[in-house]
Amino acid sequence: MAGSAALESLRLDGVGKRFGSAVVAVDELDLLIPGDGRLGVVGESGSGKSTLGRMLVGLETPTTGQVLVNGKPLAGILKSATSRRWFRRAVQYVSQDSVGTFEPGRKVFESVTFAARYLRRPSETGLRDALDEMLHRFALDPAVLQRYPGQLSGGQRQRLSVIRSLLVEPEMLICDEVTSALDVSVQARVLNALKQPTGGHRPGLVFITHGLPACAFVTDTMAVMHRGRIVESGSTDQIVENPAADYTKHLLRSYREMIRVD
Repeated sequence: MAGSAALESLRLDGVGKRFGSAVVAVDELDLLIPGDGRLGVVGESGSGKSTLGRMLVGLETPTTGQVLVNGKPLAGILKSATSRRWFRRAVQYVSQDSVGTFEPGRKVFESVTFAARYLRRPSETGLRDALDEMLHRFALDPAVLQRYPGQLSGGQRQRLSVIRSLLVEPEMLICDEVTSALDVSVQARVLNALKQPTGGHRPGLVFITHGLPACAFVTDTMAVMHRGRIVESGSTDQIVENPAADYTKHLLRSYREMIRVD
């Protein structure tokens, strides 16, 4: 695949994932994500949504079916150094594990800028300017860049994980529960940054979450997962306002009850 190719689509074609002989995390999913799409994947813990996200970037290998990138198997793309580099720049993944994604012995500045330097090779001035803008938008003091990961809070590390991926200027950003460890005010900062262009660049988005309000704010379409299957998909507004599946109605009811309790 040419390094200058645009990301047209990600597709799950009959994708399933089993762990061992009994645990089915994802059950033969078919899903098409346009390169500029903004999809929310919603479900409770154990629904398979994080496994789906990891398969989209090759961090998990499907047991059945395949992931297609612009109609070509992801497995083949990752075997070639040239096409793998293209894919890693085109599609960036932000894990919910903010601890394991940073090297403990490396200062944050080095970790946050490494992927952009390797995959995009920006000028030093351009990289610094983009980083300064993002630190402001994500409400982070520039002093955090000179610290080590263990000196930061979980919320700081999570925001820096998003910034690290955005600095690459990907065509698609896959975010797995990136707001779950953040307090409400910081969540709002992150969601606004994901919704609006950063430095004039607004990538496609796969937003994996159990939080329906956050999902509704940043996505245009939604897929609701339950026990490894997609039980409902469509426009975000339609699903939130008029859900068809009983499970989606349960999620909405649970959220409304939680709000009343709070």
